[in-house]
Amino acid sequence: MRLFKGYSYASSIKQEYFPFINLRTKYARFFTNFEVDDMNHNKWSIGSIPRVRISKMNKFKSKVKHSINEEVEQDEVDEYKLIGKRNIYFHRNYFTHNPFIYSHETKFPPVLSMFRQYETKSVKRIKQSVKKKRQSLINHDKYIAQEEDLGTKYYNGSDGLYFSGSNQDDNPDDNKLGWITIYDDETLSNKGMFEFVLGMTLAVGFDSCLSD
Repeated sequence: MRLFKGYSYASSIKQEYFPFINLRTKYARFFTNFEVDDMNHNKWSIGSIPRVRISKMNKFKSKVKHSINEEVEQDEVDEYKLIGKRNIYFHRNYFTHNPFIYSHETKFPPVLSMFRQYETKSVKRIKQSVKKKRQSLINHDKYIAQEEDLGTKYYNGSDGLYFSGSNQDDNPDDNKLGWITIYDDETLSNKGMFEFVLGMTLAVGFDSCLSD
């Protein structure tokens, strides 16, 4: 068993990596990362990577305003939607020059791991339940004719980041705190690095659950 001892403190994400002041103010707790050193004294960040996309509702409003030749100044909180704000990543992107890391239009930057928190909001759970019920009714006739063990369920894995945008992956119960995905990278072949990445991702991810 390997033991690591050290200290890490949360620090705010620099404005150059996310320039939207109003969004930073409204969602302040999602703009921190923990800085750590690995066994080879390389610096890493563990925390969120805030990104934005244009709000669909804002797009609709803009079309309506243009159709009636109305010009109304928009606030960035209304114009942009903060996405993936609860996800925790193990990465080095804030030690490199990547000024457009906040844009959903750009490719997601490289990370070694991700902790994706299980959704706990009742509204989203209700939406998921309704969607599953509707899909179940659609497929009812097809499944009723199949001779198989109906008690067996199969779940397709998904990381919800690089390989699939669907978060309805392996969800057999509601007792989990979330998912941890470790991505294949040669850095993990260094002695103790896999355990270090997994442990720190779990620690910060669990802390984020307690904060909610």
